Amino acid sequence: MYLVSENIKYLRAKQKLSQNQLADKLLLTRNQINSYENGNAQPSIDVLKKISAFFLISIDVLVFIPLNKDTFQYITKFDIDEMLALIKDNREEFKLNELGVLNISEMFRNLQLEIDKKNKLKY
Repeated sequence: MYLVSENIKYLRAKQKLSQNQLADKLLLTRNQINSYENGNAQPSIDVLKKISAFFLISIDVLVFIPLNKDTFQYITKFDIDEMLALIKDNREEFKLNELGVLNISEMFRNLQLEIDKKNKLKY
């Protein structure tokens, strides 16, 4: 879960939140956030859900993709092909039809459809 630790730390810093602020927003303690970020504890599925919902990313991204300024730009641009390539590069024994990959591609397709709808309504 080293990747999760680093990703939580990266996302929190990107939003310019302290550990206390993030803990308050997620209804956790600062000690829990600190333990997750330092790799001393692993977040439960429920906590992963809270974190992914708060930062508007999928759990798959949180768990499988090392987030940094280079990878984060692909996530925010909803570039499905790049996202799948990043996942493939960072997973052992990758299988294209795994549920996690299908969830990511479906999620990004749905987001892109919503964005397209909103853009059409503006004009």
